[in-house]
Amino acid sequence: AWLEEESTPAPPAGAITTIDLSRQHLTISSLQLLPPTLTCVDLSRCSLESVAPLSRLPRLELLNVSYNRLRSLDLGRNINLKVLYARSNSIEELGALRMLRALQSLDLECNALDSVEALAPLWGLGRLSELRFLELANNLAISGTLPPALGGLTSLREFGLNENRISGSLPTELC
Repeated sequence: AWLEEESTPAPPAGAITTIDLSRQHLTISSLQLLPPTLTCVDLSRCSLESVAPLSRLPRLELLNVSYNRLRSLDLGRNINLKVLYARSNSIEELGALRMLRALQSLDLECNALDSVEALAPLWGLGRLSELRFLELANNLAISGTLPPALGGLTSLREFGLNENRISGSLPTELC
């Protein structure tokens, strides 16, 4: 399975660990009220412009923030995050993602990423060594040549880049 179990301290008995708030109109204040015991959160289609308050959820492993109005992902403190769905936003910057070393699946389809350089936090220094699934399709503005550093994603098994303007060939490190 692409989402492997690791030892994460169990939340207290009876604590809420999963919540689906999709299609709700939420604010930053709403997010600040979420219990810190959450491991799975669905905030898709909530008209969110920021997810910064989620940094106070230390157990978060799966997050869906697809179809919002996000321009960045302020999730650098969510070090247990394994699965992140963030498709169909306006994300331009990925800097905070470089801290998510447990990340195994990342979906950034249909965002505003504009160059191969904008993707550098994903493969810089091999930080995301657990990443198995990476979807970057339909960012339309991603252009340039894929760098050999992409080969640092040694666990990568699925990589979606269709509907972009990538030139050159795949780095041999990926083959």
